[in-house]
Amino acid sequence: MDLDQVLLDEIAALPAESGALDYRYGESVAELEQDSEVVKVRFASGAVADFDLVIGADGLNSAMREQVFGPRAQYAEYLGAYIGFFTIPTPAAMMLETGWVGVYPMPGSVLAVRPDPEPATSMAIISTRVPVDDRLRGNVAAQQQLIRDRLSGHGWVVPEILDTMADSPDFYFDEVARIRMPKWSQGRVVLLGDAAYCGSPMTGMGTALALIGAYLLAGEIATTPDDFERALTRYEELLRPLVTAVQKGTEAQVRLRHPVTRRGIAFMHGLVTVVTSRPLQPVRALLTHLFGKGAEYPIPTFPGDVVG
Repeated sequence: MDLDQVLLDEIAALPAESGALDYRYGESVAELEQDSEVVKVRFASGAVADFDLVIGADGLNSAMREQVFGPRAQYAEYLGAYIGFFTIPTPAAMMLETGWVGVYPMPGSVLAVRPDPEPATSMAIISTRVPVDDRLRGNVAAQQQLIRDRLSGHGWVVPEILDTMADSPDFYFDEVARIRMPKWSQGRVVLLGDAAYCGSPMTGMGTALALIGAYLLAGEIATTPDDFERALTRYEELLRPLVTAVQKGTEAQVRLRHPVTRRGIAFMHGLVTVVTSRPLQPVRALLTHLFGKGAEYPIPTFPGDVVG
């Protein structure tokens, strides 16, 4: 929500001559039909409108991708784990500063608690390695029961989090999955962000890739407004090397972050303790620079009158 408001504020500050924007919150695309000149969109409300270009940025389980490019199963790769996020009252035992995360590894599962800017609440992040189970899709009761089954009996703040999970206002749960597509556009429809190239939450790059992708896509469209085919081709040419680098090795990341043996858990505890210790902050910064995926990605610039 914070990022959403930042972007809305920036758009609202644009000069009036930059063109009006039509916001339709609570709306979704029911179906679309395109030809070489236009994309006709029918919304869930029944409204119909024509557009020069349609950009689908509707996430891992993209309905736009399903409509235009084919079934999810063609592009989604399950990486061996599920992950849940939800807001909780900050546990009484938490003594973390903003910007730090508490991590508690268990056999095959990991609980992380990240303080919010508002001290009264925190974000619980729970991931667990289990075989894929289609019965979990859209079934919140089954999702929360899986979390209880995997975490019950463990210490730290686990009992408190399990007790408050059902009352969370923003419970989210899904597969740790990767989206790999041979092409991100078809005609006048193009995908952006997780809909096109989700690397999974394990990469920590979802928002960054979406914003970089949006910038490149906007820049290329503005540079060649009369040649969408060229713009969409350039967008993909520029971004795909970074996406490929980010997506590489995510299966290994899932295994590393979810040890199943006592020795593995002990190693995880030690690694987290060492890496997050204050004396090693300069070393951590160096490692981020050396091994951070995308750290050396040269983001192109566009003329100021194209993308400000």
